[in-house]
Amino acid sequence: MRIRVASYNIRKAIGRDARRDPERILDLVASLDADIVALQEADYRFNQRRAIFDAAKIHERTGLRLAALDHDEPGLGWHGNVVLVGDRIDVRQTRCLELPGLEPRGAVLADLNAGEFPLRMIATHLGLLARYRYRQSRALLAAVELDAKRAAIIVGDFNGWGRTPNSLSLFEKEMSLTPTGPSYPSRRPLTPLDRIYHNDRLALTDCAVIADRLARIASDHLPIWAEFEISGDRNPLSTGQTALGPEMSGIGDEAT
Repeated sequence: MRIRVASYNIRKAIGRDARRDPERILDLVASLDADIVALQEADYRFNQRRAIFDAAKIHERTGLRLAALDHDEPGLGWHGNVVLVGDRIDVRQTRCLELPGLEPRGAVLADLNAGEFPLRMIATHLGLLARYRYRQSRALLAAVELDAKRAAIIVGDFNGWGRTPNSLSLFEKEMSLTPTGPSYPSRRPLTPLDRIYHNDRLALTDCAVIADRLARIASDHLPIWAEFEISGDRNPLSTGQTALGPEMSGIGDEAT
């Protein structure tokens, strides 16, 4: 089965023209034609993480539905991370992950069915300090459980400058990086802050950065996408079966 995965830091829907335009972002997300989309900075950071988008509006404009989380915040995601899925993807379980560090950072873990194949995906936005990014990397790799037989992907804004920053070296050792190319800053991209890592249950067939006129103005990051052929052990749970209930989980000894 072939799937397309995308990641996009939307900067709270504020474009380079200083306008907050959620509908512009949703139009761009729809144009990605992806089965799974991870958004970063998709809720307001302050004021109780209020939602920038309405879940119904997301579905109306993009055809994607929210992988819902169980928490008391008014936002749609967790620390600004939101996962959207298309009709071919079944959401079995979601979890909120706290990450270690001085800044409040987190990730969304989603156990999915892509057709008959299980897929564990983590969507994240790592911190600005290199030493904490390294610790956050270790926590995420433990959560994704690479020794399992399912396909696994970690996507998001990794905040690491350069092709192989030391702070992301654990990812480089354990997973494959899709060569999407520089995604930041959107006006003149210099570095791949936005990344998609995958295990060997996923065979990369194509990938790219979207750098058209709309993408260059809608956010300070460009969206990235990758297509994969997914293989491995088929899931004994059929698609459409009732999803497991969401749960909350903390990772790391300095979660805030």
